[in-house]
Amino acid sequence: MKEVTAGAAGLAIAGSWQSREAAAQKLKYDEYFHDFVYKKGNRGPGDADYYFRMNGKDLNGRNTNFSFGYYSKLGVWDTGAPAGETHPFNECLVFAGLEPKDPNYLGAEVEVSLGKNYEKYTIDVPTIVCVPKDLPHGPIVTKKVEKPFAFYSIGLAGDYQTTKLPGKPSGNASTDEYAHLVKKISTYGRPNQTKVGPGNADWLMWPRAKDLEGFIVNFTWGYYSGLGNWHNIPGFDPHVHEGDEFLCYVGLDPKRPEYLGADIEFHMGKEEEVHWVRKPLVTVCPSMFTHAPIITKKVDKTYAFFLIRTDTGETYSPKKQPAPKA
Repeated sequence: MKEVTAGAAGLAIAGSWQSREAAAQKLKYDEYFHDFVYKKGNRGPGDADYYFRMNGKDLNGRNTNFSFGYYSKLGVWDTGAPAGETHPFNECLVFAGLEPKDPNYLGAEVEVSLGKNYEKYTIDVPTIVCVPKDLPHGPIVTKKVEKPFAFYSIGLAGDYQTTKLPGKPSGNASTDEYAHLVKKISTYGRPNQTKVGPGNADWLMWPRAKDLEGFIVNFTWGYYSGLGNWHNIPGFDPHVHEGDEFLCYVGLDPKRPEYLGADIEFHMGKEEEVHWVRKPLVTVCPSMFTHAPIITKKVDKTYAFFLIRTDTGETYSPKKQPAPKA
């Protein structure tokens, strides 16, 4: 009996020590890292194979929402909005390919309607669609698919609010009033970003607010396979931004959305607290929050990264220097 009691006490002490050890390993800035939790799309036959959506409440109370998903199926994306929808915020819709060797390849043909007269636009290369607040848009229909592609949306409000429009699309407008809202990603392409640092992008696109109908946002999409510091510029890191920033790491295998394929070291705060990115997730850096450097330590498979930042993008770090020219 004494032996059993002693053993139980020993286990209790060991368990208590392990709990304290686990608590001691919790880092100050863990709260700014959020895993991507994917689910299957079920709104319509063309909906995402896997996707997630994050609102401001999921992003440390920031005034932004975004989604990301992998798509490979034909048909309308959302049968619950046959006449499209509107949002009370500006939104960017981004159609991106999953082929790092050919950044201008989408692998699909998608039809997007814009405006009350349902102007139809065909997207068959990586494309950004800027949707001003309250502008009717949709339905979105995938017409052809050669290979799966990625899609992400960026909403400039903390809550994703949508109004589904009643009825069915009326007519097929031959006008092109909204053509200026549809922008090819290749326009903003910046190859050989590894010249900035060995761990930086092999290819990157980066439009600013001036390119995005004046929406107060800038964002990227890029493919990464290199090792080392992303910014090999003396004195550049750590840095801050005027706007909130969301740093998103995603894999390029649409059948394994939980797989990133890389080990990345990320420094947070003035203390340069070290965190590790080994799976798809977002790092939230509030306005004027000190962060970086970012150092890629291991790559098993080329991965994708996109940032979203809620400022014009003209100043990369207000304490240091202008943003690199596109």
